Amino acid sequence: MKREASHVLTGGRTRWRGYVALAVVILLSRLPFLTPGFGVDADAWRVALTGQRLRAGDAYEPSRLPGAPLYEALAALLAPGGAVALNLASAIASVAVVLVFVRIIRRSTESDPWSAAIALAFTPVFYVQSVSSMDYVWSLLGVLTSLLFAMRGAPLTAGAALGLATGCRLTAIALLPAMLIPLWRQPNRVARTVTFCATAIVTGALCYLPAFSHYGWGFLRVVDHSYPPLMWAVRKGVDVWGQIGIVALGLVALLTLLGFTRRLRGVAPAKNGLLPAAVVGAVISAALFLRLPHEAAYLLPAVAFVIIIAERLIERFTFRVLCLAIVMSSFLALPDGVGPIFRDHQRRVSESRYVRAVMRRMERAPLSEPRDMLIAASWLPRLRYEANRAGRPLATMRVVHLLTREEIEAELVADARVFYLLNAAGTTGFVYGFDLSEAGAIPFPADPVLEEQGEAP
Repeated sequence: MKREASHVLTGGRTRWRGYVALAVVILLSRLPFLTPGFGVDADAWRVALTGQRLRAGDAYEPSRLPGAPLYEALAALLAPGGAVALNLASAIASVAVVLVFVRIIRRSTESDPWSAAIALAFTPVFYVQSVSSMDYVWSLLGVLTSLLFAMRGAPLTAGAALGLATGCRLTAIALLPAMLIPLWRQPNRVARTVTFCATAIVTGALCYLPAFSHYGWGFLRVVDHSYPPLMWAVRKGVDVWGQIGIVALGLVALLTLLGFTRRLRGVAPAKNGLLPAAVVGAVISAALFLRLPHEAAYLLPAVAFVIIIAERLIERFTFRVLCLAIVMSSFLALPDGVGPIFRDHQRRVSESRYVRAVMRRMERAPLSEPRDMLIAASWLPRLRYEANRAGRPLATMRVVHLLTREEIEAELVADARVFYLLNAAGTTGFVYGFDLSEAGAIPFPADPVLEEQGEAP
């Protein structure tokens, strides 16, 4: 009896040491990439701008419809700390995601949770999102927490977690069917299912009350631009897994389908419903992405579910090789060997320099005439945030997101000059289908060296 008790205590201490070591490794790997700025996605700056305004006591205005109310509230709370504070919060949330992920996989027999956890932690899309100020990681934390408590037969907690995930990203509620699978295998399944669904829906709905009170049902509108080409969606798949990772994933999937890998785990139906839940979750996530495949991070929930599926279906050695390939993908890529996490950081540095150059240039004559206009496109939230932080107006000239051809022509007729920043021409062509220079707009003359270094966000 004493020997058994000692074994249990020793095993528990070893397990918690593993959790602590994993958490430390993940957090340390994020620290070098927390600056500069909130990230390369303009939506990250929109979130920061919303938090800045809320902190100043202004009325709630979503960063973009339908909004991310819980995450925007966090942005307001951390606003005094700037980009470092909000990015660090994302990094800490990523640690929590991975630890919850370990707990989920450990609930199955013959599992390899540590390899799966490392693979998730260093999947390129997850790594990049964990050092920027976007809501993807926070929503994933709620989704995985919901799955864990659904497997434990705790519908109230599972529902609350999914509702909070929905408060970070509205699309999280679409994963509700995946959570029902483990709950349906519990005793009193009807009561548990009703409790879970009601809690998730009510919690999520409460999060969006401020947006609903201001916009009505119009808050559900989303920006629905034209559907991108097929190769765009394929490229986003590479952005998710990295070059090495997506090749390895494809090879493993092919070998598994052809029967060349031994599927030792997951062949017999698991009582906890993890494998079917992961399959349903991956399918729903992929469907949401394919509806409008604009951002690779839309697939972040699918990443976790695919790793669960792989861990369940392929033999251990092959799975560990796959995990290693995924980890390598964050650090290495063709043609120059610079992996996604380094490339993302380089782009943030370059864009930060460009924004500073633009703001300096806007302060100089003769580019400060009120009648002139600047098309800033996705740079606009950055410029507004930096101007608010400096406590001064953005510019003497008028600064807008985009203009139609007719609006540009009207400005030119009124003897105004219309300038545009890097990437505004591409965005205008994508949204409105015309060339800014042909319409009479002029490239904004920021520092030409920094213009060459800048990249379109």
